[in-house]
Amino acid sequence: GADLTGTDFSKAIGLDPNCATFCTGRGCVCNTIPTCPNGQEPGAGVNCSNAIIRNFKYVGVDFANINLENAVLNHVGFESMSLIRANMQGIKIFNFSNFESISSMNASFIG
Repeated sequence: GADLTGTDFSKAIGLDPNCATFCTGRGCVCNTIPTCPNGQEPGAGVNCSNAIIRNFKYVGVDFANINLENAVLNHVGFESMSLIRANMQGIKIFNFSNFESISSMNASFIG
């Protein structure tokens, strides 16, 4: 069989009965997607103020109108993202991996 050690199955669908059970003994991982303080995943229109988001790469995710005010991003990558009307006032970014294909943003960065 395939070596699944460290493979992220967080967004996999159709696993029987669920991701955690499927990955037991296989070495894959579940629930690695960062969440906002309110428990939601970062996305369009989500209030993610004061979040601490680490070690994740967002590809093709719509972050339009997201509130990332006073958030901390550490080892986070954005590629092919929409940050239209995103509130990023007071955001702190450390070890940013890339910032490619951003369609538009209104932001101020500190850090």
